[in-house]
Amino acid sequence: MKRFFGIFLSDGYKLAKMKSLYIGIAVMAVLVLVSALAVTGMAELYEEAYGENMIFGDGNGGIKEVDDVAAEIMLQDGLSMLATAPASSAVTTLVAIIAALFIGTDYSSGMMRLFVGRGAGKAQAFVSKWLWVLILTLVYTCVSYLFCLIAAAALGADGKALSEISGTVGAGFGTAVFYAFVFSAIFTAVPHFVRSKAGGITLLLAMEIVVGAILVAVVQLALGVGTGVESENTVYLLLNPYYAYEYIAATDSMTGQELGLVFGGGAMWFALFLGGGLLHSIKADIK
Repeated sequence: MKRFFGIFLSDGYKLAKMKSLYIGIAVMAVLVLVSALAVTGMAELYEEAYGENMIFGDGNGGIKEVDDVAAEIMLQDGLSMLATAPASSAVTTLVAIIAALFIGTDYSSGMMRLFVGRGAGKAQAFVSKWLWVLILTLVYTCVSYLFCLIAAAALGADGKALSEISGTVGAGFGTAVFYAFVFSAIFTAVPHFVRSKAGGITLLLAMEIVVGAILVAVVQLALGVGTGVESENTVYLLLNPYYAYEYIAATDSMTGQELGLVFGGGAMWFALFLGGGLLHSIKADIK
């Protein structure tokens, strides 16, 4: 146990010294700022084009008429940004890059071979990396909500508006925390498989694009999504962790089947990647 804590503290020191850790937080802030400015600009253009005193949904199935169209659009978009904060701030993309750099550096620099040569267990080294990637994902998730809360307030959200979506935001935050475990397992296992910084970044980003976007689009097309003949099997897309993560804001309104797929699927991927990555790290030779 003492040896493990030594590895854990050493990994934490290396992660804290990485410039990419702080660059990622700055990138999140910029993304949220740009999104807020874009919302402001589009809202003003929309009001100029369509005028004032328009009718909007009240969020409860009814309608309401508002005098300031731009303000209403900014408010609703700000609340939407807050509800989907991790996706709005590109948390998974940024953490994937940092994790690949963090783990890949040990292989490219020979530190992993040195650790093992000095008696450190491969399993201990893997678990230490996973715990730090998990902590990183949780911290980035919390920071994303903080940035989006500031943006929502700047776009006109007051205490009443925030309280009305508190249930949605709370459920989404809980789901995001759960998926921090899922993605931390993925982001730790993949760099251990490829054992290089460039390879880890490339594969993790490719997974997000191919599995999270292209595969989803192909399956939706095959199932007729958007054509009026949609299949009830589209619900199984929630087994895709990238797809499910995009819908964390809808967790509080999901059916029991949907929740089972979101959390059951996430638990499955967590076990597969954490167990598979750990087993591979133990069995593979350190070159």
